[in-house]
Amino acid sequence: MKAMILSDLIIMRKYLAQQSVIGLALGILLAFVMENPYVVSPLISVTVSGNCAFTVLALDERNGWERYRLALPISRANVVSGRYASLAIAVAAGLVVGLVASLAAMALASAFMAMGYDVDGVRALGEGIDPGTYTLSASMGLLFITVALAVTLPLAMRSGMTKAVRFIPMIIVLVVILVSAAIGSNEARFVAEFLDGIFADPNGPAMLAVASLVGSIALYAASAAIAAKLYEAREM
Repeated sequence: MKAMILSDLIIMRKYLAQQSVIGLALGILLAFVMENPYVVSPLISVTVSGNCAFTVLALDERNGWERYRLALPISRANVVSGRYASLAIAVAAGLVVGLVASLAAMALASAFMAMGYDVDGVRALGEGIDPGTYTLSASMGLLFITVALAVTLPLAMRSGMTKAVRFIPMIIVLVVILVSAAIGSNEARFVAEFLDGIFADPNGPAMLAVASLVGSIALYAASAAIAAKLYEAREM
């Protein structure tokens, strides 16, 4: 497992560094354009970690690394667990980049305010953020990328990334249809009332963030177990 994690990190390091720099600049820009520090973490964490994940999966097939790796003294179970662990590291790195971008945007906004450039958008960033709300926002980004990886990785382990990408758009369309149907029904009112209740409680955002984190970990672990079984049955 350690060898698998190390090999993935060696492959990802260049792309992760590039995506981190781009994500940092983009996050600061988004914070000022949208006048909201809470949107930065989910957007940047998903972008950075998602790009790194799909790059690693694509390079596996393009370089023939999958077949060569199985000739080494590495079990298929270790391949799956190592891949999930290395991508979890990429997700964590994306969250850190999102946090740094948010803090940098707030620091710049405070500097602008000190220089007398005190407009609504800058003031909204310079006044700081609520830790509970920010944690909830970051956890939503974590949940989104976790769901994406939890669906993609078993498909990639079973059929390879080239074949897996044929099914991913269909799954996305299905999810969009289901969400659209929910929004068009009375269930959307329930969601709005639920969120109002969460933010009415000072501890509500933090509690929902913890629940989201636990759900993300459980979903990721379940996906890893499924991917391991599919990869064991795959013929290379």
